[in-house]
Amino acid sequence: MKCIWKKALAFAVAATTLLSAGASADSVDDGNAVFMMNEVMKENGTDRNLVFSPYSVQQILASIGANSHDQRLEKELAPYTVPGIRWETLKNTKTGGLILLDKNIGITDTTKASGDLRIVSFPDGALQEKIAFQNRILGDVIDRDAPQGNLAFLTAAHYFAEWQVPFDTANTKDRPFTLSDGTIEQVPTMYNEVETGLAKKTDDYEMTVLQGKKGSQVYFIKPTQNRDDVAAHLDRILDSFDRHEGVQEHVKLYIPKTKLESKMNIRPLFKTMGITSFFQGDLYFDTIAGDIPFTVTEAKQTTTLDINETYADAKALTEISFRVTSMPVVKTPVTVKMDSPYFIVIRDVTDTETPRIVFMAWIADPMRN
Repeated sequence: MKCIWKKALAFAVAATTLLSAGASADSVDDGNAVFMMNEVMKENGTDRNLVFSPYSVQQILASIGANSHDQRLEKELAPYTVPGIRWETLKNTKTGGLILLDKNIGITDTTKASGDLRIVSFPDGALQEKIAFQNRILGDVIDRDAPQGNLAFLTAAHYFAEWQVPFDTANTKDRPFTLSDGTIEQVPTMYNEVETGLAKKTDDYEMTVLQGKKGSQVYFIKPTQNRDDVAAHLDRILDSFDRHEGVQEHVKLYIPKTKLESKMNIRPLFKTMGITSFFQGDLYFDTIAGDIPFTVTEAKQTTTLDINETYADAKALTEISFRVTSMPVVKTPVTVKMDSPYFIVIRDVTDTETPRIVFMAWIADPMRN
């Protein structure tokens, strides 16, 4: 059963589930994650459900950076990438990366690329590889659109964890949910009483956390006022909660049962982040395509979220595609025939490398002395 969340609580789960589930503050910069989530919300609005994976974005940026020696790009990506993030292992989240290059570009060497590079036909062959990649990492296909352009970077993340204390399905009932405009809906809502559960209430928000198996946590944060301020400081809110500041034990939980999908254009996010080299038409991926320049054509993320009585399941596919802006000049032989009257210029150089024209000639008839 699908539960359509609006605004406050939808924002809370979308902002925190993929931010904190399985990845510690040591491996992911929570501040950057919160910044990206806020920018995505500004672009897409708060009247729709959003599920966003900053982790998947950080992984794809790391993959792009590893395949270009462009100093502009290196400088632009530095604040947002975490060393080793492409190769680290999370306890509850399976991740992977893929790079697809159009075979019509004429590149055949894949040994210099950093990552799994496949040379395929675009768009059909690229779509087949993209679907197979999703099946390997996500166990599902959530985006069936063919990659655009001539070069596509993809990352995928699949978080899954069962609750340490599951909900009793008999306690799931339709309960009131108040939208931001004051409208009250009846939505399927789970209930559980956890004596060891943790919760916190302030003037601006109330929050709790559900413990998943193998150490992951899913936070739920409902702004009660000053929503934008709460959104901007989610990382501080999480840190304060983790330090048990104002946290109480023994919680009665009422959490809507949720199953949703989200698709978003993240091109504007990269402009806000200051990654301008994506858009200037002269970005080189020298480990992949040598001296061929590219510009971004598409950047998007497709996500799903399923929170029920037994587990939390979240999937993300991030894709950034580039197209060739100009192909290198093919070096074919130029035929030159001196078969009509022509000039000859003989130039020599001095011992200080100064050029001097020492002879000139005009040949009107090579057969005439």
